[in-house]
Amino acid sequence: MKDIIEKINQILSSESYEQPLVASEDEMVESYEELEFDEFYSDIYILVRNIDEFYGVSSDQKAAELLESFLLETMILLKKNPENIVVESGEFYVKATSFTPDGEVLMSVFEDAVIINTMIGDYNDALAQNEFPRMDIGIGIASFVKEELEEEEHVCECGDDDEECSCGHDHHHEEDEFDYGIDFNNTASQLSEIAGAGELDPIVINDFAFELLSAVHSDFFNSHLEQVELDDEITVYHGNIISEE
Repeated sequence: MKDIIEKINQILSSESYEQPLVASEDEMVESYEELEFDEFYSDIYILVRNIDEFYGVSSDQKAAELLESFLLETMILLKKNPENIVVESGEFYVKATSFTPDGEVLMSVFEDAVIINTMIGDYNDALAQNEFPRMDIGIGIASFVKEELEEEEHVCECGDDDEECSCGHDHHHEEDEFDYGIDFNNTASQLSEIAGAGELDPIVINDFAFELLSAVHSDFFNSHLEQVELDDEITVYHGNIISEE
């Protein structure tokens, strides 16, 4: 975390950045890997819930720069993980989807969550020391099974459903437009909204992710994550784990 502390100090000590806090073109584009995918996937979603406190008339530029730096470092970290198929970001979030056929692979996603949770503490310490608002951030992780969409055959206006017909039009089948799994319920995003809020710790994972992880490291996850039942009878696990490095 020394490099993160150095970047925080650079932001606070400099009068202003000569260059904007943006990644290189290669870092900003979505990342896709040509892989043979199985059916298990996972999302990690990092949500800034109090984004409005960092922008506006009463906000401080330094505070906004620290927030932008955190989001940038989070995105770069996730893009460096070879298991991530796609990484995307916005003004108040960063999200990554990975192919996680087992708990060993999912561990890399959870390790990223721990590093991000540690960075949150470093940035928030700097914000608090300068009397800036602290970032209110939740981290959600959800594993899911890829949903296969039903194929729908396209029939040409000529009425011929062959792949090639007399009219010269190409015929195709409507297939799943994504090569990787999509959680249409946006579970990780929903978990990030409650992570770190109320009595929940800042990292919240769904029961499927916990099942995959505990199958590999049962003692660790049973001792570091706490089970809780939500009002809608959904079981999640939460914890506040940081890196000691």
